[in-house]
This record gives sequence, C-alpha cells and structure tokens, in this order.
Amino acid sequence: MTIIGLVAAGLGVSVLPASYQRIRIDGVVYRTLLDQEAVTAVWLVQRKGAQSPMAKAFVELLTRQPVQ
Repeated sequence: MTIIGLVAAGLGVSVLPASYQRIRIDGVVYRTLLDQEAVTAVWLVQRKGAQSPMAKAFVELLTRQPVQ
C-alpha cells in the first residue's frame, strides 16, 4: 500500500504483481509488462539478530537455490 500511495502522489512508478490491480486508488494506472522475459530484483530485509524460528524458516525458503 505504501508503494501504491507513493505512485499516487506522483513520486514514481513501481513493478508489482498483477494481483495488486484490485487496489483502486485515484491517480494510479496499472499497465501490463509486455516483455515476458522481464525480471526485477526482490529484496529481503530482516531485523539484525532475529531469533524467531518462523522468520528463520521464511528466510531459508526465500534464499534457497532453485532446482535446475
């Protein structure tokens, strides 16, 4: 919601999953990327020294190398 709010305020553009198109905010227009090979970076941020087993499992899930 924060990113869409920044876009609505005229502070930039964003690449989001298609499911976000359901969020209707004045001033925001959704466009489909035509390049099926387009990629974007994904960032993972966590609290330093986090001890939560769920957080650790989530990080492990997201940072696993894909099976080729």
